[in-house]
Amino acid sequence: MKSKPNVNDFIQGGAAQEADRPQYNENEIVYLRRDKIVPQPGQDRDDWDDPATVAHVKSLADSMSIELQDGKKYGVRDPISVLPADEDGKHEIIKGESRWRAAGIAEIDEIPCRIQKRATVENRLDHVTENALKKGLTLWQRARSIQRDKEEFGFDSKQIMIAHGIRNKTQLSKIMAVLTLDEPAQELVRRDLVGDVNLIYDLKKLDEKQIEKLKKKIEKGDSVPQAIKSLQPKQKKKPVEPKPQVSESETEGEGTSQGNTTQYLNLGLSEPKAKALAVLLDLSPEQDASELANQIDERLNTLAAEGQ
Repeated sequence: MKSKPNVNDFIQGGAAQEADRPQYNENEIVYLRRDKIVPQPGQDRDDWDDPATVAHVKSLADSMSIELQDGKKYGVRDPISVLPADEDGKHEIIKGESRWRAAGIAEIDEIPCRIQKRATVENRLDHVTENALKKGLTLWQRARSIQRDKEEFGFDSKQIMIAHGIRNKTQLSKIMAVLTLDEPAQELVRRDLVGDVNLIYDLKKLDEKQIEKLKKKIEKGDSVPQAIKSLQPKQKKKPVEPKPQVSESETEGEGTSQGNTTQYLNLGLSEPKAKALAVLLDLSPEQDASELANQIDERLNTLAAEGQ
């Protein structure tokens, strides 16, 4: 004969379901399936479709996808913070949505999470400070970090660009040019008085006295680009020399010298090749094509004159 059902079993059914859910300790780090994690409704960041944000998330995904020596992916190393599971078994993100989105792109199924059972105000503070108070490396710190990755850990250029979120080799070259500056110029970068990587090639052209003047201008509150520009020597435009006629018998693109007459080489450089040449000549490649051509021409004229 069956026993009568206990009415308490029905009353306590919800508590039994609650007990069936995994119980985690405060701040315990556990691996959760990505589909068990959901974004926070109405969170502050609403620019997920912005190209800069898309690029940032993509760079995170690239770093997560780096293959390690044992064949595993580098994955998500910084745990995201989530609330305990709701009645549907979902964990709401407190901070770390960019990492959660990047893990989806990198096809990473499980994510390390820190379960936080704090009061709502504390969770809100965690979320706000994650976005508002985040401070990246200075230009000097970034260059030194890359140097260490290359020399101590043997990273190649591709690994460095992925790990540091660098767009291309041109940007990488400009960052590393920081380490070739003279000591007075390096001091400005170390102190973060000059933090724009696009100004490094111009900074490199200034002598020690000009660097000292630049330092005073910056400390006085002058704009760094304008201050550097004001200290650069005004370059006089050279008159265009008429090109001598080349006989039809000479091969196009070749040049010869006869007496004091100079023949010209027609190099026909594409824009990417011109930018690569600019880097070799210690010029900034990030200029419009006309200005870049003028600066390359002036630098080559200077080198040619020094070689005579």
